[in-house]
Amino acid sequence: MIFSLVKRGVKMGKNDNASENFFPLEKKGYEKTKVDEYIADLKATYEKQIADLKQKVEELRDKNDKLTDGYLVLQNQKNEVATALINAEDTAKKIIAQAKDDAVAERAQLDEEIEKRKRIIVEQNEQLRQLRIDAESALSGFEESFKKASEQTKADVDAYFEKITEEMKKVKDDFSKSVGDLGN
Repeated sequence: MIFSLVKRGVKMGKNDNASENFFPLEKKGYEKTKVDEYIADLKATYEKQIADLKQKVEELRDKNDKLTDGYLVLQNQKNEVATALINAEDTAKKIIAQAKDDAVAERAQLDEEIEKRKRIIVEQNEQLRQLRIDAESALSGFEESFKKASEQTKADVDAYFEKITEEMKKVKDDFSKSVGDLGN
């Protein structure tokens, strides 16, 4: 503790010149008002550091909340797209069934038309299948990216919180030691 006071300009020791001391000496020790001023300045500095760190923690929490909200929105969109794809597939199946029914009833007259519709339906099914595969792949990639980003942000916030906690404890311990050493 004495070392940290010396680093801050407080000179202590029997051989120091009294006029060079950071706190002027009175009859029984350092001048109380100067010591009180020094402690008040030190306290203000530490309180500002603590306030700055608390603000940074709050900013990181807000960022984490926004990322979480974004992830939930994307999850809802994924569900909506999956439902739309299922409905599209059901619709395609209904179209195929209708085309087959029409083909049986009007086979002789519409052979050429049936072949044309079958080709269209097959292409639509292939496109729908490919769209579903592409959408599931894209959604899976987005989901994984957001999950990783969310986990990383949480880990960063936790690590930063630990760092802030340690710094606050260190500041508190230094302050307590400074006050304790000044009292002795």
